[in-house]
Amino acid sequence: MPRLALLTALLTAALWTAACSAAPTPTPTATPLPTATPAPATAIPTPVPTATPPPAATATPIPPTLEPTPTPLPPTPTPVPTPTPTEEPPDEPEALCITTEAYASEYLMAEIGQDPVPTAYDAINGGGCDFTRAVHAMRIELTSGEHSQTVDVPLPQPARNLGIPFDDLDVPLIDADLPDGRYSRRVAALTWIRNAEVELDIPGFEDVYLVRDIDSQQAHLFRNRGIWERRGLVNYDYTGAWVCLACDEFYVATAAVSVRDNAVTSVSSADPNIAVIPVPERFIPIAGLFELLQDAVDQGAHSIDVNYDEEYSYPTFFFINYDDEVEDEERGFTVRSFTPR
Repeated sequence: MPRLALLTALLTAALWTAACSAAPTPTPTATPLPTATPAPATAIPTPVPTATPPPAATATPIPPTLEPTPTPLPPTPTPVPTPTPTEEPPDEPEALCITTEAYASEYLMAEIGQDPVPTAYDAINGGGCDFTRAVHAMRIELTSGEHSQTVDVPLPQPARNLGIPFDDLDVPLIDADLPDGRYSRRVAALTWIRNAEVELDIPGFEDVYLVRDIDSQQAHLFRNRGIWERRGLVNYDYTGAWVCLACDEFYVATAAVSVRDNAVTSVSSADPNIAVIPVPERFIPIAGLFELLQDAVDQGAHSIDVNYDEEYSYPTFFFINYDDEVEDEERGFTVRSFTPR
């Protein structure tokens, strides 16, 4: 029995030893630690190199986008030199205006001290201007001999275009001290170049007549003389005669007058009873008849009776009484026929 007990003890000890040696094997199964050695999974960072390719790929598009951007940059400098016009003469800027050739039959006429300074091209037509740089005001000059008026009309804000007449601008009145007369008219736009004010002339503005009374003898004379001038007749024939109270029949005889290039070229008798016209040089072109009428107005003649032709506006008849207290100083002229050539 003791031997059996000993064997049993030995067997039990062997079983315990086997159990103990079997226990270490589970520890190696803890070799999952090596599965933590999926630290080789740190080899997964090797995708990091694949991250480096994207930068390289993005680097390639960048150069192309950089190249176009420099190319537009040179053009922007080129406009910048457009300030170089400032180095050009001050008359380099200009006004580009639309004007009309179809003028009215009459020149513009305005009442002194009552009407604004005239800004229209003529009685019936308008127009406008574009400017190569912004303008800030308009300048209008009226001149007749030693008499003149200059007005500057500011624009509400600088502009590159303007309609004519200046209906939207506050244009001053005609100076009340100006005398009646025909005034040349100059209109210019004002702009700035290098801190200097520069004028841009605007074409198309013609002379104007300024009068104190639009219904006066002077106004009628200006109006008809202007129409006659617009007709542009320089070659014509007419028959006419002087009219006076204390003249003999030879002096008042009707003459045939030829005018070429605004000068009398021949004077002959148109009266069968008169062979030769005395003092032929007293027969003058139509323009000279207007001068006689203007002289009578300037002298303040006591009375002037005058009729004008409906088509050409030349004086068909006038009779001037210079001084009511002087007898037989009246004189006049009549045009009996008129033929343009």
